[in-house]
Amino acid sequence: MFIKKLVCTGLMGILLLGSIGMVQAEDTAQETEAGELRLIPGQKIEAAPVAEEETVTVSSTWDGPVLTKGKGVNYGPSGKETYYNLPMEGVVRIMRAQGFSEEEYPYWEREDGVKMLGDYVMVAANLSVHPRGSLVESSLGIALVCDTGGFAASNPNQLDIAVNW
Repeated sequence: MFIKKLVCTGLMGILLLGSIGMVQAEDTAQETEAGELRLIPGQKIEAAPVAEEETVTVSSTWDGPVLTKGKGVNYGPSGKETYYNLPMEGVVRIMRAQGFSEEEYPYWEREDGVKMLGDYVMVAANLSVHPRGSLVESSLGIALVCDTGGFAASNPNQLDIAVNW
């Protein structure tokens, strides 16, 4: 699916990238006169495919506390956050199979140790709440759900952020 431009400001829920014909979000979008899509709380939208390259612009407005190695646990914009440091080759392979290309979504580590896929913080989440490939706001930036873990059964809203700490 291709969206001309998606502008997200403020707290964003779930945005599924790459699904055909449907974008789901707790805050969904409305097309503006400029052809942009702006989020509107509490609705779902359908997005028709267009024959243009996808451009997604997402900004975080979180100005609260952030997850650190010393803190270990943080309560960010989407709830409880923890961190994990495991090899990401298998997770990246799964994301590549889901259509997240090396060209558009290179794997890299930020200077602060946060593991990234393209412009997004890599996180593990409960896949029933945040499906693989969805975007969710974290204290360390907009995150892409790439993985899950045992924590998801007891705390379905928790995010586990991939880092090298």
